[in-house]
Amino acid sequence: MKTRLGTGLRNPYGEYLFICVVIAALLGPVIGIEIPLSGEQTMVITLFRLSLFGLILLLVWEGWQRNINSNLSLLSSYGFIFLVWLGYAVLSLLWSRDIVAGVRYVLYLSMMMGYAWLFPLLLRSEKSVRAMVRVIAMTVTVILSFAFIESITYFHLPTSRYWKIEGIPFITSVFTNQNDLATFITLLIPFILTSFYLLPLGWRGKAWAYLLLVLSLYCLIGTGSRINNLIVFPLVVAVWLISLPFTVKKSVLGDWKMWRNAGVIAASVLIVTGLSCHLLLPDFVKTKIGTTFGLYEDLKPQAWEMPAQAEEMIAGGGDRSVETRKMLILNGVFFLKESAGVGVGAGNVEPYMSKMNNVNEKSNMHNWWMEILVNFGVFIFLLYLLFYFHFLLSLYRRAGKRAQTSSWLRWGLLSSALSLTGFLLGGMAPSTVIHFTPMWTVIGLGLAMLLLYRRGDKDVIVGSE
Repeated sequence: MKTRLGTGLRNPYGEYLFICVVIAALLGPVIGIEIPLSGEQTMVITLFRLSLFGLILLLVWEGWQRNINSNLSLLSSYGFIFLVWLGYAVLSLLWSRDIVAGVRYVLYLSMMMGYAWLFPLLLRSEKSVRAMVRVIAMTVTVILSFAFIESITYFHLPTSRYWKIEGIPFITSVFTNQNDLATFITLLIPFILTSFYLLPLGWRGKAWAYLLLVLSLYCLIGTGSRINNLIVFPLVVAVWLISLPFTVKKSVLGDWKMWRNAGVIAASVLIVTGLSCHLLLPDFVKTKIGTTFGLYEDLKPQAWEMPAQAEEMIAGGGDRSVETRKMLILNGVFFLKESAGVGVGAGNVEPYMSKMNNVNEKSNMHNWWMEILVNFGVFIFLLYLLFYFHFLLSLYRRAGKRAQTSSWLRWGLLSSALSLTGFLLGGMAPSTVIHFTPMWTVIGLGLAMLLLYRRGDKDVIVGSE
């Protein structure tokens, strides 16, 4: 029995389970049960984790080994890197200070890796990609729509750090804090921007994309996330503009009507977003973003010194957030040296960091790159960098303006590349990324697009321009 996504699963319920996994992954722990482990350690059993476990069991039941051998052999090098990373994470439990935290982190890592690889395994054609993109677009619309309502009502979900705290102007939507939401948006924006000219959308599709773009920019500003607003977003836009001559045909770039229409859309987006922010967002959020320019004082070389007392931390940006992140990095480097470069063990940054008194009661690294480096050491960090930059280069190289490549495939390749380029800096905003599903979703989509390109799938190659 064939399914609408074309996943190749014999059980028709497997497709619906896959859709449930993706929706639940993006919505986060909105539906979940928190289970205490030991001390202050907890683990949340969510709909995402339950549905992911069920889908993996189904794949095993159907003999998923054959599917991997036949469909993922072209990405075996990436899979090998992931397996080495996971194997090292398990091995690191031998020298971990907190074994419970280590096991929990290994479980998170294995779940996220499995989730990412579901996309190249089950999205086998352009038709399946289009269907999944519609599912993701509807889920994103829900997330951004609630964020818009949240910015007006200040009503926060139980997953938010501001749950039951009145009068907090920051918006978090389904995420824990505003930085998570902002990073989600900067990961999302490249997919929206490129859809206007790469996808064969009708007027309804373009209106939907326009609405999502306005909501995304409004909510991004509303988060007050300085790194995402004034560093990551400009980086994404700059790289996107640079990519235009390489991904759009000269005949299209030379069409003045296209530029006129693009100018009208851009101007209207800026006007609508600007007016909405001016009328609806509180002055506190605007002021917080304005303090970004004070951050330069915190980034001077002489400012990167470990203070003798916690009281000595004074942030040039007007608060202690940047100074705290600096201390997290300095502490992480110290832990790495103490471990002789092999890492403190999977998930053990938090137990080590919780003993420090100069990080404003923070324990997570708040930096994905340092999280990998300090937890797993230099070898895994370099291996992950090799994967990341090779993956980026492969996506960019195949997103070029080739006549035989469909618009949907080119859109997916370019959007994934732009999204992960922004994440080079955006990964420094969330408290942790190990269970930050939007990033793993982009990696999964990118792997699926790369596999479809390499396979030369007929359904993809013949896709409409």
